[in-house]
Parts: sequence; C-alpha cells; structure tokens
Amino acid sequence: MIFQIKYLNMLFILALSSQAWAITGGEDDDLGFLPPVGNETAEVMESTKSQKIFQTVKKRDFRFTLDNTLQSTQIKDVADSVFTLPNESHPNWNNLTRLGMQANKTIYKNLSAKTDLLFNVYTRESGVFNASEDVRLDIKEAYVSWQKSPTLFFDVGRVNIKNGIATGFNPTDYFKVGTVLDRNTEDVSQLRDARLGAFLMQGQKLWEGGSTTVTVSPKINYKANSWSSDKNITGLNLHKSNDRSRFLFRLTHEMSDGFSPEIIYYNESGKHNLGLNLSKDLNKKMFAYMEWNIGNRRKLIDEALLDARALNQLSPEMSQIFNTDGGEQYLQQLAIGASFTSASNITTKLEYHFNEAGLSKAEAQKWFDLGLNTNNPAAVGQLLSVRGLAQSRGEMLGKHRLFLYSTWKDAGMDDLDLTGLIMSDLNDSSNLLQVKMAYSLNKKTEVSLQAAKFTGSSDSFYGSLNQDSSVTLGLKYDF
Repeated sequence: MIFQIKYLNMLFILALSSQAWAITGGEDDDLGFLPPVGNETAEVMESTKSQKIFQTVKKRDFRFTLDNTLQSTQIKDVADSVFTLPNESHPNWNNLTRLGMQANKTIYKNLSAKTDLLFNVYTRESGVFNASEDVRLDIKEAYVSWQKSPTLFFDVGRVNIKNGIATGFNPTDYFKVGTVLDRNTEDVSQLRDARLGAFLMQGQKLWEGGSTTVTVSPKINYKANSWSSDKNITGLNLHKSNDRSRFLFRLTHEMSDGFSPEIIYYNESGKHNLGLNLSKDLNKKMFAYMEWNIGNRRKLIDEALLDARALNQLSPEMSQIFNTDGGEQYLQQLAIGASFTSASNITTKLEYHFNEAGLSKAEAQKWFDLGLNTNNPAAVGQLLSVRGLAQSRGEMLGKHRLFLYSTWKDAGMDDLDLTGLIMSDLNDSSNLLQVKMAYSLNKKTEVSLQAAKFTGSSDSFYGSLNQDSSVTLGLKYDF
C-alpha cells in the first residue's frame, strides 16, 4: 500500500509540473453519440454535427480525478461450472486505484490539443504485488486539433472515436475492439468512455443541416521493448487499439425536422462494412432509434479458432464438433430500441439486439455439451476463446438478446442517481442484472454502490459464467 501511494504521489507531482507542455481543452461532448430523449433530439443532432469542434476551457486547462473501486465477487463452485481449467484462480476481491488527468489547451490560435491520461494501480486477494503487472499508465487520448475554418476541422493523434446511437450494443462502434482494459461494469456507455482511443487522422466538414467525416487509422504491430507496446507502465498499447488498419467515411444530413440519418462506410483491413444510424422523436417523451451494420467477416466461433486451425492445433474434441470453417461472409448486426422519459425524470430504454455472427441455438448447445463432457484443458481453452473474443469485440455470444436500461436522476432526493440494466438472452433465458446507486456528497466527491447478478442454468450464456454475483464500491474525487 505504501508503494501504491508513492506511485500516486509521483504521478500527481509530474502532472502538475507538466503544465508547460501538457495539452487539452474542455470535456468531450459525448452526448451527441447517445440516444437523445424526447424533444432534445434537435439539440443532440446539432451537437453530433459539431462534435469535433474544439472548445477551450476558460476556468482551467487541467482536471484531475482520483477514484478507487473495490469489487467483491462471488465465484461458483467448480462442480457448478461448465468451463473449468486446471489451477485457474479467481480472486474474491480486487481493488483498482486510478489517478486521471484530462487537459485541454489552445496552443496557437485555432490549434489545440488534448490529453486524457489514467494511472492504474491494482491490488488483489492474493496480496502479491508485482509492479510490472499491477501498475499501468493508460494514454487514453492524446491528439492535436486544428480548426482550419468555422466548418472544417482536423484531428491527429490518439482519439476515442465513439459511433452508434444505441445504448446496450453498438454495431457501428467500429473502434471498440480490444480497447477496454478494465471491465468492472456491464454498462456499455461507461465502457465506451473508459477505453483506449486509436491512433488516427481525421477530418470533418460541416454544412447547414449535415456533416461528413473521414477517418484513417493505421495498423501498428506489437514489438517487444518498444515504446508503442505495453512494456512496463510506459507503453502506449497501440498494438491493442491499432491491431488492424481502418478507414471510415461518415455522412449525416437532415432530411426533415428532427430526422438526420447517418450513413457510414467502414473498411477494416480490406473488409467492407456499411452502417446506418436512424433516430426520430415519436412525441415529447418517446424517442425511437435503430443502429445497423452489415460487414464482411467470419462468425465468432470461426474467428476465434482461426489461428488454431491454421497451425493444426485444434484439439481433437473441437475438430470433431466444430470441424468446418464457414469462411468470410456478409453478416448483419442490429440494435433497435425506444426511449421513454417519465414526468419524474426516469428514462427507460428497451432494445432488441441481433448478432448474426453469434452462436445459433444449435451451435450453443454443442458448445455447452463439449464443455460439460471434456476434461482436456486445450479444448476448454479453445471453447473459452470464443467467449473472450465476443467480449473483446463488444458483442453478445448468442444471436438474439433483449436489453432494458433505466436511469433515475435525483431519485427521491437531490444528487442521488439510480441506474439499472437487464440483458436477457432470448435463446436460453439467462440474464445479467446490474443496479447502481451514485450519490454526490458535494461538487467534487461521489460515492457509488453497484451490484450485479448472473442467472440461468449451467448450460446458458450467463449461467455458465464462473462469476455468480459481484458488489462494487466506488469513491471518486475531482480536484
């Protein structure tokens, strides 16, 4: 713990001493990426068009945040687990202390820059602290922004690009793969903000009623002991956010009052994708939206087993059950939903999610049956790689899911916010339930309590997880 405090103090001193060169401006306007509510549609759409406009913070250029998250997890008995590996350990509790620094700075006239840094220190039940593994510096964002004219903008550097209008699943959020390094919540909106940005170059052109954006992001390979890798705590992890080349073209135009479709063409290492985001007010309290993508790719199970098949390392059990690679094909993903805001300031969203790349009901049954009937660690590891890939890609493992999300601002008293979500797989009726309570003690301090529960039979997507439930206590302080 002394070592942990020492590191935090060191980073704090370094951050304060870096004002001569550290950069950035105001906070990101992420509201433009989230489903608006009721008659706010017009304002949010306008915000979306100008989301890359760089605004300088006049009061202060730097913002520091210190937060601590303590999570206690209830792990299932080995006898109740479908997928078990020898000597696999799951700590019953873990703690994450983070010091964040966000900075915005106008460098010269219309040239500005932004950084978003996060220093992480981990402790776990084992009590064994290893600085090389338990200390990490995340450079989430670091980029320069140039406003060439009132309607033309350019960004260069590491940027967290967040596409998509849905809340629980984002088919057009193309830069999400592999960038979530810490997963202590199932709230996608929080994971989007906490992840690593990608190194890229981006330009945006605005006009009355619309905008167009072009984004280019190169592939950066992992190289041992390189500044771009995750060596020690100074690495940039660029091989995680830039493990593939990307090109994105986005066009938004207002077709009618409150209706501005967004069309996206996305190319990932030569694989084509077409995305669409639609939203429309139904009345002052209801809002409907749809997010859709079709892209050239493999199904999750084939993508997860691709390297093992190529190296002839697929276990005999897996070869017998999953012996065919379906190859690349055009597969669709969809999130369609509606939002309703009550007079008491409760906003509820109901969404249907579809992932054509996920496991079908028959494939899922084979997947579970093999997990129950094999003791081969290689086979179990390859089965789990499918689930790991789905999580890394920000996708559900199955094809069909319902999602319910509700937030209550000032829930019965000022500064108390409640959030709840339910993810329900439609094939096996397993569920994930999560509730969170956050209370602001003052303008700088917030405490939170979060609980999550996984339900379902042992041969279901959520019921087969080793984790049964968790409770998370958080404390956040801005200064």
